[in-house]
Amino acid sequence: QTKVSSPIALFHGFARQWRQSSSQDASYPDLIEANRDYAQSMAQAFGSLSGKEQNRENSAAARKRNKQEQKSRLQNVLDQAKSVTEGCPENLGSTYSRLEGERGSGDGGLFSKYRLFNDIPAKSSDKTSVGDANDFGGVSFGLASKLLDLMSIAHELAAAHVLPNQEAEYILYGFGSCEANYTAAYAEMFSLRLAIRTTEQLMNPENEILQIGSPALVLLAALARGAADALEDMKKLLDGKDVPFMSKLGNAVRLNYRDYLRLFLLLHSSDRNMLSRTQALIELNTGKNLELYATYMQAKATTSVKLWFLPELFRLLDVLGMQSCRVRNDRCEIARTAVFAY
Repeated sequence: QTKVSSPIALFHGFARQWRQSSSQDASYPDLIEANRDYAQSMAQAFGSLSGKEQNRENSAAARKRNKQEQKSRLQNVLDQAKSVTEGCPENLGSTYSRLEGERGSGDGGLFSKYRLFNDIPAKSSDKTSVGDANDFGGVSFGLASKLLDLMSIAHELAAAHVLPNQEAEYILYGFGSCEANYTAAYAEMFSLRLAIRTTEQLMNPENEILQIGSPALVLLAALARGAADALEDMKKLLDGKDVPFMSKLGNAVRLNYRDYLRLFLLLHSSDRNMLSRTQALIELNTGKNLELYATYMQAKATTSVKLWFLPELFRLLDVLGMQSCRVRNDRCEIARTAVFAY
């Protein structure tokens, strides 16, 4: 700013001389000298700053190219992740129609039946999918944050019968086909692995990407490398192998595909529709209409004995909460409740 202000000041001095002069008494040599002074000062300032500006433009262009390169690398991995699929059994269309209903038929299927039975309002499902490099990082780290908040052991579902090896995925996501539920499970699994692998890249102080300079570019480069590692993790998980949860933990915590489904059941435990989908699967597997079967029973029994001795003492103990019977009309009443639920 100092170098630019000097020629500007000289120019204003020249302009002031020009306004104060007239064609009759103008001192043209002075005007020419003032014009030469600010022109030389401007040339010096430009020469001094143009090199720095060129370096700034070159640096900005290099960052832009690097950003595009990292984004292309990330998008390439995301495209590969979309193609990682697992074969679904054939001839399941009619089975899923029983669960979700025929499209356009007005029949909501078993799930809709139990959703209404449980008085749960309808809502559209949020499908987890592998998106593009512009917004996938935020989705991934949001999932990791939820996991850290809810980390604990989830219960394993019973083995599948009518829907082999896909009941857990259906309960989690509730789509009307094997392929859609698998895709949602793979996308969510890849999202979590991407968040973990990206964090590992950022936590390594010797990683050269930390020297890039631009924070946004550092994160993008970490995402690109983390995505490549996450893709390799996914291939191992879908091949039935387990992988370390985080590299810093070594082999202390290793999870396989089923383990991740358990974690996702925990993450989605607030989804009330999971209960209705579970009930729909139970009827699908057993043929039992759960609306006609009890899942909870309670029985209460009361007995009493006459207090032949010291009724006032027992009444005092009752007031103090120091005995299990309740004194009424010189009788000791004992009530018990039994509950059975599954």
